Amino acid sequence: RMNSRGMVAMMLSNLAIAPTLAKVSDALGRKSLLLVSPTWCFALRLVELIWPRAHVLLATTSLSALANATPQGVMTAVAELFPGDAQGAGAALAQLQLGTLFGAIVGPMLGASLANR
Repeated sequence: RMNSRGMVAMMLSNLAIAPTLAKVSDALGRKSLLLVSPTWCFALRLVELIWPRAHVLLATTSLSALANATPQGVMTAVAELFPGDAQGAGAALAQLQLGTLFGAIVGPMLGASLANR
């Protein structure tokens, strides 16, 4: 229940952050957008490492909407690589999605096997 509150807060804040990030990437370039997300993610994980408490995990989950900048930036950059070629952009995004799905399948399986040891 506690985790769901953090996820709801993150998704609601993402509604405001996503359009703002689009404008920032237009003004400052795609590279800045692609660097914000891993930097923010690292900072949040560092806070969790230093203070591993339930309320800290709730707060970092709630604040993680900024980490959604990477997929948005990558998709925008891929679309810009294929101007006028929707099929080429679609194929590149499909390959990108394949990597994401592979991680979503293998990650939990690997985590479960490590937790059993």
